[in-house]
Formats: sequence, C-alpha cells, structure tokens
Amino acid sequence: MSDHAIASTAAPTPLREPWSEIDRQRQAATLGMWLFLMSEMLFFGAVFMAFSFSRALNVAEFEAAARETEIAYGACS
Repeated sequence: MSDHAIASTAAPTPLREPWSEIDRQRQAATLGMWLFLMSEMLFFGAVFMAFSFSRALNVAEFEAAARETEIAYGACS
C-alpha cells in the first residue's frame, strides 16, 4: 500500500490555516462569535429603539394603523 493511500484514510485535523495551534483557532472563533452577537445586539437594539420612539411620538397614527391591520395576513403562512 502506498503512503498516499495510508494518508487519505487518516482522520482530518480540525486545525485550519492560518493558525498553528488549535487553542488559538478556538479563541479566534470564540471572539468572532462574540463580535457577531454584539453587532447584532447593537443593530436590533437601534431598530427597536427607533420603533419605540416613533410609536411614542406618533400615538394616533399607530392606533389608526392598528385598526387597519388585518391579523390574518401576518398569522397565516
């Protein structure tokens, strides 16, 4: 059996480029996930705050829009 055949049956290593250690790769992945989660919190926090301010400043318009909203359109798939 050739060396190539033996090497192809070995389990692949989870270590990827450019890291030389698995711990550093895990730290980078963890940091990346936390940065992603924080950016999502900032984005959706801003969206919900804008909605809240808009609703607080335009109460009558939101009440009028709520009377015109058809619940079945949003509830049905």
